[in-house]
Amino acid sequence: MIGTGSGIGIGAGNGLLSNTWGAGEELFKDGYFVHILEQVGGDFLRNQITQELWPEGPPNPNRVFNYFSGTITNKPYSGNSFYNTSSTGWVSIQTTGAQGWGGGGYAVKSTPVLVPAYYYNDTFNFHVALKATQDFVFELELVGINNSLAKLSFGSSQGGSEDYYLPRDGKWHSFDIPASVIVGKGYTASNPGNSGQITNQGYLNFIFPANPPGGGLGIEVDATFFYNPNAERVTQQAPEAPAAPEAPEAPPEPSYTDLPVPEGPSLPAPTGQLLTGYTLQKAHAQESWLIEFVHGTNPSLTGFDLFNFCFNSLILSFSSIINLSLIEFNSYIKNHCIIHFI
Repeated sequence: MIGTGSGIGIGAGNGLLSNTWGAGEELFKDGYFVHILEQVGGDFLRNQITQELWPEGPPNPNRVFNYFSGTITNKPYSGNSFYNTSSTGWVSIQTTGAQGWGGGGYAVKSTPVLVPAYYYNDTFNFHVALKATQDFVFELELVGINNSLAKLSFGSSQGGSEDYYLPRDGKWHSFDIPASVIVGKGYTASNPGNSGQITNQGYLNFIFPANPPGGGLGIEVDATFFYNPNAERVTQQAPEAPAAPEAPEAPPEPSYTDLPVPEGPSLPAPTGQLLTGYTLQKAHAQESWLIEFVHGTNPSLTGFDLFNFCFNSLILSFSSIINLSLIEFNSYIKNHCIIHFI
């Protein structure tokens, strides 16, 4: 399992929507040179990747994975990826026992690829995640301009002579190593004195410096990339929604002149059954008469019965009357009459 081109997807990527997504801040920067990253992680970084460095598939790959002298082979994946979003797509290898050592690595052919910059304000970190269960020393070789090489060693004992301690508990452990360390170990990055490109050479090697008879030493490698720790992730912001138009101001309240309103005459006694079952009440509000009709038994009412109550502005509030017929106000109302159905 060598994490070929299928280990990096081209879709939208949904990792951030999952509760299992374990991305640290190393995925929220910019300027990525990606060696190993499973599909969701690759999709998430798609617009921030400066250089793709994972091996390419057929038919004519320019970036390849080499098995050195048959000393390593593929090892089945165990568990999920470092970011817990995939069950495939990273490097999983083991020694064969063909030699007293083992190794393999990424190489580029004739089409140039870029290496990260390290000068003035440009810098980088190298991030890698490793998983193993056996006690052995493992080395990563980062190869830069003109085959310049920085070797990083990972031991199984705390306090050992190796550069870093890798627990052998079958769990992922990540390392974030600054450019100053890698350049200090011999790696030549891009700078004004070179082209910033490499061709026809290896650029990431996986080395087992000692291998027991029969081999079987295994390592898994994921989330391997350079990135610029000083560059924040660039995202396209959605345009702001236009401000909602302000509601028009309410029209001014009408002004009234308090005029004396004569007390209306008593309602004449109803004739026949016209108003049977209704109770009429009078209340003075400003210059208007408010007449409330409480529902009774007869739903019919004529304008003649209301004539004496229409003096100035008359508001008739009908609370329960459904059908009201033969209201003939126009000939009898001297000022204004507003009929308000409620």
